[in-house]
Amino acid sequence: MEGTGEAQHRCIDGKHLMHRDDPIFLVGFPRSGTTFLQSLLATQSSIVSFPETHFYTVLTGHLSLENGLIQVRDYNDVIERAERMMGLAEDSMRYERLFADHPEGVQSVELFRSLLHELSQAYELPLPDDDHRLLEKTPMHILHMPRILSDFPDARFIHITRHPVHAISSHVRKLSRREHPISELIKEFAQTLEKATDLQRSHPERYFRLSYEQLVGDTEMQMAELMSWLGLRFHPERLAEHTKKAEDLVLPHETWKSRNTGKSEIVEAEIADLGWREVATIQLLLEKEMKELDYPMIRPLFQMMYRWKNA
Repeated sequence: MEGTGEAQHRCIDGKHLMHRDDPIFLVGFPRSGTTFLQSLLATQSSIVSFPETHFYTVLTGHLSLENGLIQVRDYNDVIERAERMMGLAEDSMRYERLFADHPEGVQSVELFRSLLHELSQAYELPLPDDDHRLLEKTPMHILHMPRILSDFPDARFIHITRHPVHAISSHVRKLSRREHPISELIKEFAQTLEKATDLQRSHPERYFRLSYEQLVGDTEMQMAELMSWLGLRFHPERLAEHTKKAEDLVLPHETWKSRNTGKSEIVEAEIADLGWREVATIQLLLEKEMKELDYPMIRPLFQMMYRWKNA
């Protein structure tokens, strides 16, 4: 079933664009294994992927949309923000023709495709065509899945999860406790799962969930199941190429991803960056989410005492 989507063609400023209408979006709470899974999927011959675009995060958070169109007065902002996050040279003038041809505003899907074109040129990566599906990985696109579906009704979403204590500990270790307080990370974890559950209920055929722990425990089996769900041929012998593939997907300034592409941070990952009170607080406040995801309590006796003390 490879290459079942319909490839289409557009030109922007004389540039020939190829695209499909059935992209795959890989989402999840940050530090949950999205980069590792992206690098595994990118080894498959039917999938082409790019560095994170952050497009819908920028679009939703920093632009005003009128009738679903990006207005001419706003496009410099979204282009500059998106290109900066993607490590591209900021040059929004290249999009003036696109907006000049559409003075009433530009559909977000067209601007997204234009940015993909820039990424393909900058990093010498192929664009999706009849034989290749696009895999886009921006973890926090999980908050914008309804908007993405409005642009790509045939899109599919892969949601990878990780035990919240390990994910938040990794977040604190790799990023910043000061800029990302644990209380905010707890709320963010709950919010991402809520959004995912909403999509699973409304569009179950568009949603696939797997855990980082399962992926690490039996990579080949989990990948076989995922590729079957995508309707794509699976080549297990190519999985060994994932580290090399990751070099094309991690940008130079994304230093916190230096160990994201292997099995070094797995279920047994240390949680020394968190005190035991913080571990207990995470598990207390995310107890409902942990049950939904079937994650066990760390130090259950201590957790029971902590729950009793804070009842």
